[in-house]
Amino acid sequence: MVYLNTPLEGGHTFFPRGQPAEAGDEGDEERASGLRIEPIQGRALIFWNVRGGREDDRSLHEAQPVLRGSKWIATKWLTLAE
Repeated sequence: MVYLNTPLEGGHTFFPRGQPAEAGDEGDEERASGLRIEPIQGRALIFWNVRGGREDDRSLHEAQPVLRGSKWIATKWLTLAE
């Protein structure tokens, strides 16, 4: 997902079960507290929604309201053969 513009206020993408990636922290779901991404023009989000053949709950995300301005995004879905 790529942000095509920067809203004047709001419009973050929120992953309620997400957490920042840190080296050596894979599989530590106990610390998940949410991850909020600021929509900045040109920023791209890449995330997997399937892990080990099962849906990854950490990929659940929502668009938070744009309070001023507008938000435009482009989305590209990828499918990888296993």
